[in-house]
Amino acid sequence: MGYGWQRCFRLTQNLLQDGGALPVAVGKVIVQGEDLGRWVAAQRFGWEELLPAQQWLLENVLGIEPAEEAERPVKRTQDDMWALNLRGARQFHAREGYLRVPRKHTERLDLDTGSSPSERG
Repeated sequence: MGYGWQRCFRLTQNLLQDGGALPVAVGKVIVQGEDLGRWVAAQRFGWEELLPAQQWLLENVLGIEPAEEAERPVKRTQDDMWALNLRGARQFHAREGYLRVPRKHTERLDLDTGSSPSERG
């Protein structure tokens, strides 16, 4: 266990012992320069990379559990991203009539599940 991990563990433990709530939002609880919400999220989403002792401490001392599968962000493959970018290029071309897309342009795709931004450039 690294010093940084132990430091954040202790800061979170002290926060809970002083009657504070477990920080769950990034950027909301900063103690001694450490974003404890970011640290808690990193532990939950990186559970598989933790040592068994770290997992035990998180669960039994701080009450932190691994993130559920439904909470995890969807990871897109390179093929998925290529397909989205191609779709964005086709949509841009259909609207503008050319494909000289400005470098910092963002094309909003109208996907089946709602609108979602796709970076173009």
